[in-house]
Amino acid sequence: MRLNNKTKRQIVFIAFCAPIVINILILMPSFGLAASADWLSFFGNYSGGIIGGIVAFIIANEQIKSQNEKTESYEKETNRSYIVAEKVEAPILLHNTDKGRNKRILSTKKADLIYQQLENILSVDNNSELIKNTTIPFIKIRHYGTPEIILDCKIEFLLKPKNDPNVNRFNYNFGVIDKNTTLYIPLIRGENLDNIVKLDELLKFEITYTSIKGEDMKYKLEDDKEIYVYLDKEGKEHKVFTFKNESAAKWYDINFTAE
Repeated sequence: MRLNNKTKRQIVFIAFCAPIVINILILMPSFGLAASADWLSFFGNYSGGIIGGIVAFIIANEQIKSQNEKTESYEKETNRSYIVAEKVEAPILLHNTDKGRNKRILSTKKADLIYQQLENILSVDNNSELIKNTTIPFIKIRHYGTPEIILDCKIEFLLKPKNDPNVNRFNYNFGVIDKNTTLYIPLIRGENLDNIVKLDELLKFEITYTSIKGEDMKYKLEDDKEIYVYLDKEGKEHKVFTFKNESAAKWYDINFTAE
């Protein structure tokens, strides 16, 4: 049980007022009693006992509070999920990639027309060589850890083509993401397969999400670093760890010859 400061002050007030009230009642003429050494001795012992009891209670309460906070912190740490994001090159419809995992390609407004064209092609030719041989850059996102899901996942990043000053901003809310699902975000724009523009330069990348224990976390790519932080109740960031982001891997369809 946690006591706030107001409750603690009320307990101390009542504890000290009780013997004083008793003393006043004893001294009243109707009782026919007067103060005595016995009463003063009792009052001293009572006061000392009350003070000792209150101090012991406050110490025990603080110890319980501290232990509860440690337990809560430990449960949050052991139930954290960690995002892994990397820029990869893969077939535009992920042919023969990430076998055995659920794959989801994010629908972006800048790539929607291209993927609509792909659907039209597949409706006519389900084994189109054109589609198999078209590779594009993606951001590939997974999460690891003991929990099976992360909650309230939000992604924000900035991209632009090489040698082009125009920056493209992306903001998405995913909700729940399970551990067996890999997300792919196509880093392209254009109206059809013949005029695909690759958005190669990643200027900013952040993912915020909530663990199953209600802890808010953030994953950031900054320069050549990957940074993991958690956010306290005031929204202040606390770094969990940082490590160097190695060069992005490339993915190829297994039926093709790698560069």
